[in-house]
Amino acid sequence: MMKHIFWCIAGICGLWLEVSISSYVRIADLKINVVLIILLILMLRWKSPLLLFYGWAFGFMGDSLSHSILGVNALSFFLTLLLTRWIGEWIYDDNVLSTVLFVGLLSFAEGGVTLTLLKLLDTDLPWNFLFFKTVLPISIIHGLICPIFLIILLRFERFFHLDPENQMAASSSP
Repeated sequence: MMKHIFWCIAGICGLWLEVSISSYVRIADLKINVVLIILLILMLRWKSPLLLFYGWAFGFMGDSLSHSILGVNALSFFLTLLLTRWIGEWIYDDNVLSTVLFVGLLSFAEGGVTLTLLKLLDTDLPWNFLFFKTVLPISIIHGLICPIFLIILLRFERFFHLDPENQMAASSSP
């Protein structure tokens, strides 16, 4: 139960940061997707299928708080977290370097999914131009600032006395 409260607090803080601060703090005129970074780190560390639905819910909330098309972030977060869960099960090693690498790569994948969804809705969208002008740089920035969010989330996990390895072992035992 405590992990769900932790995930909700992390998501709400991410939404708050994205709505209030991220609009004003831009790197190279690119808006940082704080909710995506937090959700990717949580999914890489916890690997819970419930985080897929948390990602969908926070993506939907992010869409409703911004002026974007309703449901695009929700669907792209859900699909990206599904890929993240698979990567977390098979490839991911829980250290800072692999977290930075996978957050950057998965942010790149999420940007591609988002642009593909937007291209399906608007055929005049310059997909290639936007992909290399916005998605590639923002995914690199997400990977570079990921350690800051990782350290914050690790400290909050310790504060709430949560351990992803023990939680997964406790939930899988009969």
